[in-house]
Amino acid sequence: MSESEEESDTDAGGLDLDVCPSGCDPNLYDNTCVLREKRLDAEEQLVEERATKDAMVKDLDALQKRAKATELATKTVQQELEAFQVGVEHYLLPAVRIFVGSLFLADLLIHSPDGDT
Repeated sequence: MSESEEESDTDAGGLDLDVCPSGCDPNLYDNTCVLREKRLDAEEQLVEERATKDAMVKDLDALQKRAKATELATKTVQQELEAFQVGVEHYLLPAVRIFVGSLFLADLLIHSPDGDT
């Protein structure tokens, strides 16, 4: 029965859920009312928990997308770093070796025992 039907029954002299019907055990009726309240509370809590779960699933999806993007960016940077290191080793190190070698030769020539200095 819907809430509007219950209200119309109450107004028309039908069932009033706040009053124990005649011929019903008052303790049984009170226990039924307590159980009804507990059920309503449990349904409200279930709705809240589902909303919390949905929000957490949405957050998880967003975090997984960020993690995937971060992982991809990390791989890209790693590849760029490796390419840079190869470039340094291939182009810069020979130039450094030549420069250091010429400094060494210049030093030898300046400080050689056969030299004029």
